Amino acid sequence: LGTVGGIVPAAGSDADAFSPEKMESLLGWYDAADLDLADGAAVSLWPNRAKEGTLDARQSDASRRPTYVSAGKVNQKPAVRLGKSAYLQLQGAVNLSDYSIFAVTNLNGLEGTADSNQIFSKLQLSAPYHHSLYFNLSGGGLNFGWHDAAGYHDYVGGDRAMDVDVSYILGGTKAGGNGRL
Repeated sequence: LGTVGGIVPAAGSDADAFSPEKMESLLGWYDAADLDLADGAAVSLWPNRAKEGTLDARQSDASRRPTYVSAGKVNQKPAVRLGKSAYLQLQGAVNLSDYSIFAVTNLNGLEGTADSNQIFSKLQLSAPYHHSLYFNLSGGGLNFGWHDAAGYHDYVGGDRAMDVDVSYILGGTKAGGNGRL
C-alpha cells in the first residue's frame, strides 16, 4: 500500500483538490509518506492520520513487520510492502454497518490463498475467528466482503484480473446487506 490518492480537478479549475481530510466521517487514513523511516526499515507502527491516536496499525512481532519503501512503484511515492507474513494490525474496535474502503496498491504477485494476500482485514478477537470484514486478492482479482450472523458475504472480482507491476486504486463498499467492488 502506498500513498492514498484522490480526485484532482481539471487543470485551470478553481475547485479545491480532493483530500481525505475533508471527509468528516473518515475513520482511518494510512499514508506511507507520514512514516519517518529509512528505506528498507521494518514498520512497527503506522499512525492513523484520520483520527490521531485511534486505530493505529501496529505489529509487535518483529518477525512479521512489513517493510518501508522510500520510492515505491506507485509514482515513486513512499509505500509499505506487505506480504503473507508481514502485516499490520489495527488496535481498537472497528464496528461498522456501512462503510467504504480504498487502497492504492501495486501487486508483486500472489502468495497462496486469499488469507495470505490481505490488504485489510478485521479478524474477530475470539473463536470462531471469522473475518468481520476483509479486502484481499484472490485468484488474481479483488475480493471484498464480511462475515455476520448469516455467514460470509463475498464480492469477488475474478473478472477484474490484476497484473503484476501495475498500479491500482481498489475500492469496496458495504451498505446494509449489500456490497460492491
